[in-house]
Parts: sequence; structure tokens; C-alpha cells
Amino acid sequence: MWSEKSPGSGKLNDADSLLNTVRTLLSLRHAKEDLQADAEFEALYAERRKLPFVYRRGGLILALNPSAERVSAPVAVTGKEKKVLFSIGNGVMSNKEIALEPQSFVVWK
Repeated sequence: MWSEKSPGSGKLNDADSLLNTVRTLLSLRHAKEDLQADAEFEALYAERRKLPFVYRRGGLILALNPSAERVSAPVAVTGKEKKVLFSIGNGVMSNKEIALEPQSFVVWK
């Protein structure tokens, strides 16, 4: 049985723990209609054997780089400057490309 004294229970207050990262992602998913199951999906960069994977869900842009290398994709995003809603690692969006550091994931609005 789990208790406050169980191994790993100190992670409850650690904002960078896997537990709290998953909680944050779940909260974001429930708060944003664009992350619901029936939201519009459009792949913006999905080349075979190339990273990052970049896609749009409604008004959100999401990018994933699971590799150990910095990667970029020629994705033109027009309109207002995008705000980062969530990130693991670092990513940068310009009007010509999206670049992600190794092992990163970013959600922009």
C-alpha cells in the first residue's frame, strides 16, 4: 500500500518529477479543447525517418524531437507570435522554421 512515506513519495512536491509532468500534461489536455480526441489534426512536418514531428491541433502547434540531436523543420507559421503553453526541453519557432533541442516536446498557442 502506498503512503506518504513510500519510496518516491518525495516527488509529490518536485515540480520536475515525472508524476508532476504527467499531471501538468493531463491538466493541459483537459483545459484545451484543441487537445481533445475530436480536434482537427494537420501534420505540418512528418517526413519519413526525419525529425522533428510537427503538427497542428486546432489553434495549437506541437513539435516532438525524441532524438539525441538538435533538429529543425522548415515550417512557416504566420500570424501572431506564438506563446509556449508547455515544454519539455527547449524549442524555438520563427516564421520560417521550428528548431528543437534533443529530447524535447513543445506546445505553442
